[in-house]
Amino acid sequence: RGESSVAYTAAAHRARAQAAGAWVDAGQALPGDVVLFPCRSGCGAGAADGVAAGVVEQYAEGTLRFIAYVDGEVRACAWGGGGGDGVLRIGKVEGVSRTWP
Repeated sequence: RGESSVAYTAAAHRARAQAAGAWVDAGQALPGDVVLFPCRSGCGAGAADGVAAGVVEQYAEGTLRFIAYVDGEVRACAWGGGGGDGVLRIGKVEGVSRTWP
């Protein structure tokens, strides 16, 4: 509330989630949560300080699946065990911001 999208970066989202106690490990992710991961370029206006954000689809069997803007397009991404054809593998996840209780 009261933030412009330019000022509300993924890094700012992480800081607020940590301060609010809404920061959880990737293994606790629920659909709709926000996942933060390292991204050097092509990850949209919200990516700053090398951190980008995506929206969790599911966490199952050791694999976190999410949607994110990477390399100039919206992509299906995965971190952890499996992936599948056409899914961009992400090497590291910083954590997850719980969007609701």
